[in-house]
Amino acid sequence: MSLFGLSEIRGAFRGLQRSPLIALSAVACIALGLGSTAAISSAVDRALVQRLPFRAPERIVTVYRTTPHFDTGPFSPLNYLDLARLSTGVPQLAAIGFGTGLLALPNQSFQVDPRHERSQHDQ
Repeated sequence: MSLFGLSEIRGAFRGLQRSPLIALSAVACIALGLGSTAAISSAVDRALVQRLPFRAPERIVTVYRTTPHFDTGPFSPLNYLDLARLSTGVPQLAAIGFGTGLLALPNQSFQVDPRHERSQHDQ
C-alpha cells in the first residue's frame, strides 16, 4: 500500500463534496496567502535587493530646507528654481512634489501635480 494512495484521495474528495463551503473557504485562504506572499516578496525584492535605476546611486542626496521650526522642510517651487539656478556644488538637481500646487512665474502660471518632476535639464 502506498503512503498516499488512491483510497485516501477518494476520501478527501468525498469530504470536500460533503462540505463545499469549507472547501471553498480553504481554497480562498490559500489563494489570498499565495497572492499576498507574491506581492510582498516582489515589493521587498524591488526595494531592497535590486539596484536603483541610476548610474551612480551612491551619489544621490536629499536636499531639505531648514528653518528654526523644522529641520527637514520642503521647498516651495520658487525656492527650488532659485536653488537650481544658484547651485554650484550639485551637478544635477531635480524636484518631485506630492499634492498639487500653483506655480506662478512672472509671465505664466501653471498647476504642478505629483506626476511631474522638474530638473535642471528642463530649463
